[in-house]
Amino acid sequence: MKPIIFRDDATLELLAGVSHYEDSRKGWGERFRDSVNSLTDLISSFPKIGARISKSGGREFVMTDFPYTVVYLEHDNTIEIIAVAHARRRRGYWKSRLKG
Repeated sequence: MKPIIFRDDATLELLAGVSHYEDSRKGWGERFRDSVNSLTDLISSFPKIGARISKSGGREFVMTDFPYTVVYLEHDNTIEIIAVAHARRRRGYWKSRLKG
């Protein structure tokens, strides 16, 4: 297993999603957070599980229970979460994050 590191942008996206779902329906914010955590645990154990999306090694995993995609980079010793992207947001807005 590789440790997971969230970029600041990805953390803000995660927190915004938690807040949105909690405001919509009590308990759903926690459910969303748990779903993202379960997915990052899976990615930590199986880094190649996500679909490859760029030559830079970026990968994405589409969540099944929420309209979000987790975008990440695998490094030698860590997994860096680049984005927790809502499906209705402009596709690929996070691509510049893959460069640094």
